[in-house]
Amino acid sequence: MELKRRTENELIEELKGIIAAARTIMLVSYRGLTIEQDTRLRRLLREHGCKYQIYKHTLLERALIESGHTNLAYYGAKD
Repeated sequence: MELKRRTENELIEELKGIIAAARTIMLVSYRGLTIEQDTRLRRLLREHGCKYQIYKHTLLERALIESGHTNLAYYGAKD
């Protein structure tokens, strides 16, 4: 359990760094996309210098709150 907690905390710190360095943050739901659509979206975003990454909601929410972005933290919390 301790290893898991430490790993989660490290990931949250990493996410906070990404959030701090980002000029723009977009939160989207990928539900309903086919694999082909998801692949095409990833390719388009990469071509435009964007990063498309999937994170566990609870960890991203904690990182956003700790970074002062509480307005984004609750986006999509309840679908």
